[in-house]
Amino acid sequence: MRTQHPSIKLIAHSDIDTEKIVKAILKIGFESYLLVGSDRSDFKKAIEKVCNG
Repeated sequence: MRTQHPSIKLIAHSDIDTEKIVKAILKIGFESYLLVGSDRSDFKKAIEKVCNG
């Protein structure tokens, strides 16, 4: 996806919250990570963080 859209910013949404998995998700290019069950406030913060750098 990054090859075709290099400026895309991705937020992972998963029910796995082990440090190893989160680090791997961020290493492969996701900008942020949200755990399943996160509330609206968490989503808003993650989107703002990704959009604002």
